[in-house]
Amino acid sequence: MNGIKQTILKHIRLNDFTTYAKIQSLFDEAGHDYKGDYTFFLEDNNTSWGGWSYEAYRMIEELQEDGFIVMQETEAIFYGVDRVLPVYPLGTIGKRYKRLHWTPVCFRPVPTPAQDEDEGFERFITACDVLLMMKGVWRQRDEQKPRRA
Repeated sequence: MNGIKQTILKHIRLNDFTTYAKIQSLFDEAGHDYKGDYTFFLEDNNTSWGGWSYEAYRMIEELQEDGFIVMQETEAIFYGVDRVLPVYPLGTIGKRYKRLHWTPVCFRPVPTPAQDEDEGFERFITACDVLLMMKGVWRQRDEQKPRRA
């Protein structure tokens, strides 16, 4: 695995919900030439990102094919945090559009067996949890307060 691909994988493992925008900034920091005219289409007129070279796209695709990361639809707020929001209307995976739409996606690490065995490890949080954390409030799911009889 080459250096930039290893850097991207390490970042995704340490930073769940990594966006294309963040990966693009990792390319910039490493001085890697990623720019091109390739656009990633999920369905007809439904894109997740563009402006990269085919080689840069293949790095991400190979990490998915090798079972290291998964792509999933996410909230646009994650791209707002990275200060990059495309100008297209928001789309959804599985929909086809007449005009070009943008569906925000993120990359998540595939948990290792050691992480699966850790009972206290809660890896997956929702976009709502992120918003609440940004406001200084953490919603504790699965934790119930004892009730008085």
